[in-house]
This record gives sequence, C-alpha cells and structure tokens, in this order.
Amino acid sequence: MGKVGSSTIYNSLEKMYGEERVLHTHNHEMAKEYIEKWSESFDSVVVITGFREPLARCISAYFENLTNEKNHWFVGPKEDVLRKRINWLINDFNTKAVPHIQNVVGPWLENYERITNCKLTNFTEAKGCLKGKLNNVYFYIYKLENLTEFFQGFSDDPFLNKVKAVNSNISSEKWYAPIYSEFRKEYQISETSYDELYGDIGFVHLLYDQHEINDLTKRFLSKEKP
Repeated sequence: MGKVGSSTIYNSLEKMYGEERVLHTHNHEMAKEYIEKWSESFDSVVVITGFREPLARCISAYFENLTNEKNHWFVGPKEDVLRKRINWLINDFNTKAVPHIQNVVGPWLENYERITNCKLTNFTEAKGCLKGKLNNVYFYIYKLENLTEFFQGFSDDPFLNKVKAVNSNISSEKWYAPIYSEFRKEYQISETSYDELYGDIGFVHLLYDQHEINDLTKRFLSKEKP
C-alpha cells in the first residue's frame, strides 16, 4: 500500500542488499510473481508490507498524486493546483475518496491474503510489527505510526539486523508541503461519516484498537450536533 513509509523501507533495504535483490511495488500481482520466483531462487525471501490509518493515508495519497495525470486523484498541473482554495481541494478529495476506498483501500487486506496465502490473524506480534511465515517466505506487517519501533526491532532480526533507516519521500520536503499542512489543519469529518467510510475496512479492525483510531483521527473529527 502506498503512502505508508514504503520508500523509506525500500531505500534502506536497497542500500544494504542492492537493487537487484529488492523490489518495491504496490501491485499485488507483481508481488505474487516475485514471491514465487524468488522463493525458488533464494533460501529465504522477506516480504514487508505497511499499513496506515486510512484517512491520513488517503489524504497523503491525494497530495502525492495531484499532478499525476494517470492517477485517480489527479487535479491538474502544479500551477493550477496552487491556485485552488483549500475548501475546493477538500471537496475534491471527499468526492474522489469514496471510489478510492472502495477499489483500493477497502480490499487491500483481502488481496494481500490472497496473493500471500497467509491470514493476518495467524501472524504473531514482534517489536513494531506482526510476523508470519510460509515455507521459506517471511512476512512482516508494520504500521506507519510505529515505523520507528519497527526499525528498532531490526537489531534482533536475523534478516534485517544490518539494515539502517534511510528516510525517503518526506511530505515536508515536497512542493505541496504548505497546502498539505493547511489542508490537514482545515479538514474535518464527522465521526458518523468516518465510520461509514473507513470503519468497515478490514485491516483497521485487525491492526488498530479503538483507542488508537480515536487518537489518530481526533484532529480531523468535527463535533456533531446532538
């Protein structure tokens, strides 16, 4: 899943192992192809997948793809985007978020379990992540919110103990950083609407408890009238 810190993971691994032994993809079918191919070629294969509270993740994806003509979130050239008012961007995001959740975020866990032949409920807890194993393939699931803890756990991991974090794709360094920051300050959603849009997403219930969701979304939640 994109916008979950995966560029940091990829660049950290690539620096250690070289680009020919590391794949970065958000495509399930490509991931399946490489898992099958590499599991026959190497003694061990490590698959690392990140997740993130879905509203913050969708907002981040929206801004990352504002000028990407091939992407669902596309708005226009940079100069046009910068002329848009924040309220316009919020309305545009809300319109585009619904099909994105239905087609991408909602079924993500189901697609993950399908291509890995692993159920997340069978994974075990480790420092900053969940771990699973199928034959010689080792699966790691982390949450962006716990990325620092995930990296800290590398020191005791037989596959990742020599990997050092290389921070990458940081929003504060992007051209859209000022409007992204303003958007996050202005954006509001009712608790009812949040539950309707994001509450039934499978990975949310498995990876986050209600306290975490409340804490991560409180900046966006508007007060509903009694």
